[in-house]
Amino acid sequence: MQLLPPLIVGIALLLAGRKLFWLFVGCVGFLAGATYIPELLPGLESQTQIFLSLGAGIAGALIAIFVKKFAIGMAGFLGGVYIALSFLNVISLPGIPEWIIIIIAGVLGAIVMYALFDLALIVLSSVTGAILITTEMPVSQKSSTVIFLFLVLFGIVTQSNLFKGKKKE
Repeated sequence: MQLLPPLIVGIALLLAGRKLFWLFVGCVGFLAGATYIPELLPGLESQTQIFLSLGAGIAGALIAIFVKKFAIGMAGFLGGVYIALSFLNVISLPGIPEWIIIIIAGVLGAIVMYALFDLALIVLSSVTGAILITTEMPVSQKSSTVIFLFLVLFGIVTQSNLFKGKKKE
């Protein structure tokens, strides 16, 4: 993945993920497609994989616009899965199959999205944005972790303050 598109999308999610719910769902759909399409359909050319991933992202964004309740659960599930996959790349939990952790993270993401939609969207979009920004950074693991934590906190504070007092959409 090139650095600029994930950086731009990461910044948008970090600063306005709550306001741009459809963008969050679209990004999570694209990331899920980009992660699983190469594994599920390994013979496809990379351009076709990108095209299918974009299709998943666009479908997610359209669902978010027209079928919000379903999209809320889907976004929470996929956001939880993406976050779990990102952490599983860094740490491993011996004795627990990764697919169980991924499913549990997805279900928890969906539950949190329904129960605490605004707060969950702020947190999940901040974490996802921070992951997109820091994943391709040419820095040490320790520096990347510090930057990641700072960005998550910055995203949560910024989105919370930016939309404080506005009516629920």
